Amino acid sequence: MSGKITGMNEMLRDLEMRFGKKEMERRAVNALVPGAEIVYDNMKQAMHKFKDTGASINEMKISTVQTKQGKLIVRIYWQGPMDRYRLIHLNEHGYRRNGKQYYPRGLGAIDKAVRYSRKPYFDAVKRGLNK
Repeated sequence: MSGKITGMNEMLRDLEMRFGKKEMERRAVNALVPGAEIVYDNMKQAMHKFKDTGASINEMKISTVQTKQGKLIVRIYWQGPMDRYRLIHLNEHGYRRNGKQYYPRGLGAIDKAVRYSRKPYFDAVKRGLNK
């Protein structure tokens, strides 16, 4: 599903003229963090359904706001002593061993949590930008 929003560039240009480029960037940075925390909490909650030792949940982290190719991003990643980042992909998409496909209990849990977090994420960012 897609849609087209018209007038967005003009609105952003108008806001940038009104507040300045640095102020707009600062507001965007302050708006992204609460949105990322909503997604983070939903992912943690989704992963509780199939946790074993809880290491995957404990190693989940939120990055600081970064600029990548001119866009501001916040990443949710796994880092810790148990190296769970290696297992997250297998748990999310399943895996094949000796010609047999395996579907773990947590199959698609992260994707589902991200999909359910979309609207609350954008609402939180919108509230942050309106402050």
